[in-house]
Amino acid sequence: MKLLGRIGKVAVVGVMTLTLLGQSMLPARASEPTQVAQALDSGEPWDPLEPFNRVMFGINEYLMLLVVTPFAAPYRGTAPKEMQEAVGNFVSNLREPVNLANNLLQGDLDQAWVAVMRFIINSTIGVAGLFDQATDMGYEGRKEDFGQTLAVWGVPETFYLVLPGLGPLYPRDGVGRVADGYMSPWRYVAPDDFNNATWMTGNLQAYAEVMPELEKVRKTSLDYYAAIRSMYTQKRRAEVTNGEAETLPTIPDFSSYDGGEAPVAGTPPVGSQSRVGNDG
Repeated sequence: MKLLGRIGKVAVVGVMTLTLLGQSMLPARASEPTQVAQALDSGEPWDPLEPFNRVMFGINEYLMLLVVTPFAAPYRGTAPKEMQEAVGNFVSNLREPVNLANNLLQGDLDQAWVAVMRFIINSTIGVAGLFDQATDMGYEGRKEDFGQTLAVWGVPETFYLVLPGLGPLYPRDGVGRVADGYMSPWRYVAPDDFNNATWMTGNLQAYAEVMPELEKVRKTSLDYYAAIRSMYTQKRRAEVTNGEAETLPTIPDFSSYDGGEAPVAGTPPVGSQSRVGNDG
């Protein structure tokens, strides 16, 4: 378990280093400043590091196939649906304090109150978060992270980036993932073994939920890399504006539980509330 912590710290350094490297390369990739503005204003993902990103994307796909899929596939195929829902609910409930902090930082007091009520209700009536009783009582959950908070504060999206073990992100969201890890109270009060075990379980659950959807995209898209890039970007923008992107399949969020060390995982992450089922 200590190894995960070391890997997490290395990943944090990697995010910051490659982000700075990418930013230093941007002027060279755009012959005129207006090209940068045009790329951002067009609504399309800006991917000036595409050759590098495609290599990293391939590495992450291999890591997922080698490390995660052998566990996620039998888990999805054999574990009862009720059990998978309970696992997803448990992990989501642990994340409510992070949702609360980010709602407060964004000045959204109404949703902050929802996060408080969800945590109280699901931790008690919901049996330590195994059952989502809060939604049934009218408190609909909404995942908030520090990347979204930075967007509310006016920090721009900038360029698309894929990192080994972390998947697709924008620098703003990479910083947000690190900050969320430090916002979680469980990092300070729960044992490392609990945090690491819960983090791994959350990752397994997140990927198992969306395996069929991702496989459909892989089989039907002419360019799987470009499809994931577009999906990730649209989902993140929808999350920032608290909108909906119902036509897009969910992409797993490997920062869904932010206790313990900073998250390290495969591709591709994007936020959503935990969902389980075969209907996509």
